[in-house]
Order: sequence, then C-alpha cells, then structure tokens
Amino acid sequence: MAASNRREIREVLSQANLPYHLVKGSEIHVLPPSVTENGDQTVVLYDVDGNPLLILAPDMAAGVPRAFKVTPASVLIVAANPNRTALTLVNISNTAINLAFDGNAAALNAGITLNSGGGTVTLSRWGPLFTTGEVRARHTGVGNKIITIQEFN
Repeated sequence: MAASNRREIREVLSQANLPYHLVKGSEIHVLPPSVTENGDQTVVLYDVDGNPLLILAPDMAAGVPRAFKVTPASVLIVAANPNRTALTLVNISNTAINLAFDGNAAALNAGITLNSGGGTVTLSRWGPLFTTGEVRARHTGVGNKIITIQEFN
C-alpha cells in the first residue's frame, strides 16, 4: 500500500471517528456508511491473504479533556476505568515523562517514555496497546510538568 494511500485512509477513518490499525501488507476498506442496531460502525480489514475481517467500531464518547501536573515522584494521573475504549496522553512539558500502568509505580527512564514537547501515546481497544487500569507518571526534571489527557468511553 502506497504511503499516500495510508495517509488518505487515516484521514478518512479519523474524520469518521473510527479507530483503526494498519497491518503491514494489508488494506483497510471503509464500507459505505453502515451502522448496526446498537450504533457500531463497520470497517473491513483484509489480511495478507485477502481474507476480510469485519471490525465493529463503537461510537465513542469523549470525556472532558484534562491537564495533570506530573512530579518527580510517581503519581496517579488516570484512574482505572472499565468502560475505557481509548486514552491519549500528550507530554506538553519540557522534560521527558515516564509512564507505568495497572498499579505499577512509574520509574525513571523505564516503561513508556513520552518525550518533551509533544510526546504522545494512544491506548486503544483496537490497537496493540491497551489497558483499562490506572496510569501513573513521573518525570526526570524539577518541579511540576504538564501532561494532557483525553479519555474515551
């Protein structure tokens, strides 16, 4: 799949508010607007052998966007949420921030590191990284740093 096609597919799926995951050697097709009885939208992902895999993408409700102060000590920044479908964290500070999940303490220079100035991670039920558990963070600098949070249910 050409890079421009991937970009177009991402734009279409983002505009339709559909989560997606591109797999090497596969293609994503968005069906004509099709919604199931419970409001799920449908997407078809073809595997490398050309077999269609139907994916249901529920309509997600965004929570209130938040900003959280991260300290040099491990702090809880997102509580566990069994209804979570996706979570995006963005480091808008000038220092790297380390994350830990599911009750683990955030450790310096370990786990997932969000680089300063916009380092981002998205956890999605439809992607390779996901948890409904809590998220903890810490940074390597001095004072408080800011991370922005957008959770979807």
